[in-house]
Amino acid sequence: MAKNSLATVALIAALTMMSSVFFIAMADDSSASAPVTVTDGVGDTFTFDVPPEKMVTLGKGFTATAIHMDLLDRIVVCDKYSKTDADKLFDPLREKIDDGDIRANGSTYSSGISDVIADIVYSTEHDCFDKDKDVIFLTGTIANMTSLKDKLVKDGFKNILCWENATDYDKIIDFVSIMSKVMYGADSDLVKQMRNVVDHIDKVLASKADFVKREAFYVTLYSGNMCVGNTGSLANSMILAAGGNSVTVDPSIPNSVYATSLTKLVENYGDDVVIFVDNQIASKTDKMADLRTQVGNDVQLVPLKPLWNNFSSDSMDGVWAMACAMYPDYFEGDVPAAPSSTQDNTVIYAIAGIMGVAVIGIVAFFFIRK
Repeated sequence: MAKNSLATVALIAALTMMSSVFFIAMADDSSASAPVTVTDGVGDTFTFDVPPEKMVTLGKGFTATAIHMDLLDRIVVCDKYSKTDADKLFDPLREKIDDGDIRANGSTYSSGISDVIADIVYSTEHDCFDKDKDVIFLTGTIANMTSLKDKLVKDGFKNILCWENATDYDKIIDFVSIMSKVMYGADSDLVKQMRNVVDHIDKVLASKADFVKREAFYVTLYSGNMCVGNTGSLANSMILAAGGNSVTVDPSIPNSVYATSLTKLVENYGDDVVIFVDNQIASKTDKMADLRTQVGNDVQLVPLKPLWNNFSSDSMDGVWAMACAMYPDYFEGDVPAAPSSTQDNTVIYAIAGIMGVAVIGIVAFFFIRK
């Protein structure tokens, strides 16, 4: 009788253990589908009970970020500038546009708003987009976004998330995190990597006893003139995130970029200053020649790719490229991956399952020997 009781208790324990494994696994699966509440760049709050099936990305930085997060198959409408951008990242997007899976005829500029609306309405009427459940990611000027959003809201579209402009690397991370949470229910590895790259740079530089911040600045075109970056300029923020000292930050100037003498800047800070050059200049031979004339032949000029200085997860690559350019003795190669912070529960489930099977086997053995 004692043996039977012992066997029964062991059997119950084994079944309980395996049931616990089952329910833990179920809990892990359900966490990704829990309601997600986010606040967009203009302060509006949205709640998603489940991740949207489809999305609209208006702004090539938004489209690029979606592609990086393996969301291409969920895009139904994007802007025409995503379609025409020469970056190879957009080649699969163009194929889907050619196949009719994605529409890309408009933009958030005044002249393109009607075409954007037509594309979104077309996708809705052809059961490719749900007004109530799916999501629109939108960037542009406040005036243009308001005009577009008001028309879409009037037509019954619910989830229109807006961001005005990209002024700070941390804000880019916030945006990417929101897109990830909306579409996947949690931060993706890309978001973790974007945060980690700054932490990694800071830790490495802090570990160097002889470390001295490298002086640098950003140059771009504004109204046809060469200007430098100030607070409110994304590229300027990226220099700081990369561990540099941006010498053109001037709190007395309210603008994010301003015109100044590039020749005098180099005279003041020396040939060791690093100049990060916007693609508007770097892509034009005559502009680069003009810049070189102003700053001399000994200063390091580092061209920036268009998507680096944009509302895009690609800005992470820009921060890393800046760090590599300013501190080549400390940084090189690809952007470092984020360290793994969570244990793979699959191993836990497997061990628990094996233990459960072993207990059941022992119980069966005693019953057989009885």
